[in-house]
Amino acid sequence: MPNDPRIHARDLLLAFGMSLLGGCAALKPFENAPPSSVRPWKAPDLPAYSAALSETEHARKPGTVSIDPRKTYELSELIDLAQRTNPETRVAWERARQAAIAIGLAEGSYFPALAAAATGAVAHVPLPIPQTVTVVPGGVTSDAQFVIPALSLEWLLLDFGRRRALVDAARALTMEATAGFNAKHQQIVFGVTREFHA
Repeated sequence: MPNDPRIHARDLLLAFGMSLLGGCAALKPFENAPPSSVRPWKAPDLPAYSAALSETEHARKPGTVSIDPRKTYELSELIDLAQRTNPETRVAWERARQAAIAIGLAEGSYFPALAAAATGAVAHVPLPIPQTVTVVPGGVTSDAQFVIPALSLEWLLLDFGRRRALVDAARALTMEATAGFNAKHQQIVFGVTREFHA
């Protein structure tokens, strides 16, 4: 049935749903987060560095740092070890990542919300019979089966700047978390350098 309007409407609905999902997949919340807990955050204009760093960090399990007790470490190596093994850098990194995810959640309010629901039931109902009707033994019953599908689409078009304010607030919190992450690395560098020269 090439001219069936139900098939055409279903195809349009499917294409519309796929385009909505494609738009939601374009969100990249981790672009605003530090790529690793063992390195300070760098400007986002270095995608090759971030990709290489995230690959090496995912390949290495956290907490697997080997320390050779017979080796004399230089200051830069000690700083690197301190940044890798200090749990406070991991906490600051997770806070920065959560703040970056909050930006994605706030930006998600610009997209439509699509919900699907279905209700189904099987009923076996006895029916009342008037006194004037002769009743057969066993009475009269009705058997019913039904399914009610529902699809709803909600899209807020005008909110007088509320969504924009939420996104701006999330970005400000991300900047604060990233600054805290960098400050934690600076504290570690300062502490290791002071102890090294002492």
